[in-house]
Amino acid sequence: MKALAEAYPEYIDHNRYMVVRSLAILDNVNPDYAAMWPELLETYKIFQFSQASLLGTRRFIDAQLFNVPFNEKPVADLKDVLQGRSVLLLGGGPTLDNGIEWIKQNRDQLIIAAVARIGRRLKEEGITPDFFAAVDPNDVSYDNSKWITPFEGETCLLHTNYTNSALLGEWRNLDAFSEYRYPWHTEAEVRNLPTVGPTVTNTLLQLVTYMGAENIYLLGVDFCFGPRGETHESGSLEAKMAKNAHESDLRIETYSGRQALTNTPFYQAAQAMESFVQEIRHERPNLHVYQLGHESARLKGVPLARFEKVQLNSRETIKKVRTAIAGHLQKDPPTRKRYLQEALGEVQTELKKIRSVQKLAKEGMEKASRLFEDYEQLDRLTQGIVRIKKKLESRHKDELELLFQYAVGSYKEFMRPQDEEQEQSHDEIKTSLTNYFEAFHKNATDLRHALERSIKHIQNEIDALDPAKLQKCTRFWIENGMEGRIYWWLKFHALSPAELNDKDRKLVEKLQSLHEDKLHNDLESKLVNRLQSQAQKLEHQLKLLNELFEARDKHGIEILLPALKDGGTQRAEQIHALGCGYLAELSGKEAEALQAYLQVNETDILPKALNRIAQIALRQGNLELAMPALEMLIQYDERYLILYADLLAAQGDFAGAVQLYDHYLSKHMDDYSVWLKAGEAAFKGGDMIAAQQCALHVLEKTADAGLRQQAEELLNRLDQE
Repeated sequence: MKALAEAYPEYIDHNRYMVVRSLAILDNVNPDYAAMWPELLETYKIFQFSQASLLGTRRFIDAQLFNVPFNEKPVADLKDVLQGRSVLLLGGGPTLDNGIEWIKQNRDQLIIAAVARIGRRLKEEGITPDFFAAVDPNDVSYDNSKWITPFEGETCLLHTNYTNSALLGEWRNLDAFSEYRYPWHTEAEVRNLPTVGPTVTNTLLQLVTYMGAENIYLLGVDFCFGPRGETHESGSLEAKMAKNAHESDLRIETYSGRQALTNTPFYQAAQAMESFVQEIRHERPNLHVYQLGHESARLKGVPLARFEKVQLNSRETIKKVRTAIAGHLQKDPPTRKRYLQEALGEVQTELKKIRSVQKLAKEGMEKASRLFEDYEQLDRLTQGIVRIKKKLESRHKDELELLFQYAVGSYKEFMRPQDEEQEQSHDEIKTSLTNYFEAFHKNATDLRHALERSIKHIQNEIDALDPAKLQKCTRFWIENGMEGRIYWWLKFHALSPAELNDKDRKLVEKLQSLHEDKLHNDLESKLVNRLQSQAQKLEHQLKLLNELFEARDKHGIEILLPALKDGGTQRAEQIHALGCGYLAELSGKEAEALQAYLQVNETDILPKALNRIAQIALRQGNLELAMPALEMLIQYDERYLILYADLLAAQGDFAGAVQLYDHYLSKHMDDYSVWLKAGEAAFKGGDMIAAQQCALHVLEKTADAGLRQQAEELLNRLDQE
């Protein structure tokens, strides 16, 4: 796939590519050849996933800009704070359930770093971690992680510069960010750790190694689904909604030796973690990473460990670590105000530059749109366009680079590739130049809005330093889904609601009530909506069912069938019947498979069932069943016409076979193998003239040695008659 991407970037960039199965795979002509399909499909899905992620940079930069007020303390301040310590790294996978009681028993000797999505489970279990980690900017990430916001005490939130802003706003304790504070080159940037996912668990491992941890124990870091298809730990919304592994047919080996179902993001994450561990071990030979989950994906260089072998920390050591972290990350009003004012100046300076780009790009669009309309004005317009391009590319080189990173996908829409060897027409030149300026103008306009939004946020955080401006801040927090910011405000100013005047106290109570409602109302969360939407995607399940059958994956079909059985619609029942047929056929129960396939009657699913009926019937030599199945299949796919004609010939109906071959050849004149089939059927049916014409046509039209030899052999037999 990488080689194809390099050879045909214009197709990859515009998502004009797909992978399709050959007829040989569809009809399972060669089992060894067909076995290559699942591996190729796996490679394709991973490639497609990685390409899609490249086009999504805009939302990350938007989030990074809005988060400037929160990105004050860099993770770099915590470098080596865990030097020589043992850390328990908790993910949200099913194996987390196996260690909860052990964690409770040993909590006072553990340094715990947990992904934010398990905040609710840890809250319910009475476990307060030392670190939470949150990465993604999307709303679903907030729904996953919102239960970290009520945690009090010394827990530190480690986050990227683009983590969901509502989550950061409602966090009330210590925090530190990774990556860069600003998306442009500036002397105001801080030295910091760049992190690269692809999941929050991968990022968290990078963070704890950066902080100097020596022994890292993974639990709930599974990168695969459990033995019963469970995707997450039992306290998660996914588990409570009975969400099982019915989205993928990828497989990965676990420490128990099981070939577990996984999905593309998990598969990539497992590979990325393997690579990271191998690389970091070269730099730090004394670093050790262990896996505590027996049913987790097996990672090279990460041995399985038993709970009783975990090297615990002393209570005194943990106390020193927490004191050191607080010393690095504590914020006071004067320092925070100074930071916010400096950040405001930095963003305002960049806004001025982007407005200049926007103005130049608009002028360029106007001039390019008038090219070749008046040839007396052509030289003046051309000189003007050249001047504007020079200004953009010399004075605003950094801004153009930022704009390209900001919305690379839109450039691929506006600036489609041209054939360099082909001379462009006037219209093509005009379109190309207009698109060039239009791309920069559009993206400069969008980035300007993001910068203006960032400025409003910074100004609001400056106002939040003044207790008298609570009402103004409240409006901004509600508008941006940060009602829980009030808890940070109370803590920062060391105030309680009882100390406030009536007006402010009512505001505080309103915000607290809104936040509590948001915490406990799972039914309206974006995450639940997404899970329900996924559960309703029968077409996705049908596609997956077909892929599982082609991969001869009985276990995957067994996991998928219960979800289909409970679908509650006629279509779900039809897909379930097809799946039951697939499972029975793979289990060697052909009679049972036929009964299941015969229940299918929906138009778009029926061809799959008919294909399997025909295949089973042909294996059994049951032509009475195979023939009507193939006859019906021809109505959906003419490729089966040849197989049906072959069967007619095998039964002695040579005239019928010739008629079908002729029908096929009227649309596929260059399929010379079918010309030979028609000639053979005509010969056996006694039509020597037609047989001769077929053989001569093949000799005249093709240079294929094998086909020519068959044609000559047919002519020799005709001569002997």
